[in-house]
Amino acid sequence: MIEDISVLKEKEEELKSQLLKFKVEDGKMYLIKEKVPRLSQTVFEDLTKVGYNGFIVSRTPKKNFNNHIKEKIAFFQLTEKNNFETPLNVMIETPRKSVFLFDRLEYLFLKEGFEIVTKFIFKINEMVYFNNLVVLLSVDTSTLTEREIAVIEKETHALEPRFIATFSEEFLQILKYVFQQNGVGVKPSYSDIGEELKISRPTARKRINHLVSRGYLVEHQTGKSKFLELSGKGEILFLT
Repeated sequence: MIEDISVLKEKEEELKSQLLKFKVEDGKMYLIKEKVPRLSQTVFEDLTKVGYNGFIVSRTPKKNFNNHIKEKIAFFQLTEKNNFETPLNVMIETPRKSVFLFDRLEYLFLKEGFEIVTKFIFKINEMVYFNNLVVLLSVDTSTLTEREIAVIEKETHALEPRFIATFSEEFLQILKYVFQQNGVGVKPSYSDIGEELKISRPTARKRINHLVSRGYLVEHQTGKSKFLELSGKGEILFLT
């Protein structure tokens, strides 16, 4: 008995196009350059929301991901003692429609060395192709040499947003400032933005509220103070 699954696949692709912020295809590995692993987590979570099995490989404890990623995931923590190739054995048994996030890949370069990790990346790429998986490599490229970055880029694809938003300069300068501050681990306040951009408090509040309402900024409150962070949707604007 032969079942035509073309309609089902069309529905899956339609759902992906509606919910995913980036163009992501099965059987490909993507390089995400970021100092702080926010964008990779956003892409990963979007895929798990549309039904992908999620696997995270990281040296960061699992609890650090719980606040950001709400879907059920499998987690493998890298330590000084365990074998970093163990995830390859997991990938062999992994069903299709699965996404792997290798978080802070530069840690492997520092721990194992350039030659070993590049061979590891080659093996991952083969596994991705034959098992039709999606792999996200999150890397702080400021910690790597140009040669190391070039090797990774040859084995991976760049993420492309599904849409490009346009902003007037008055809104874009706020997003740029928040992006720069978030990149060094700082969440600026409303008053920080007003002082930096030399705009009045009411004007700053009005523009920020507009960006929050459209989902480009996320507001965090501590006591009476409010602090801002770019959302995954906002980070798309600065993807390189």
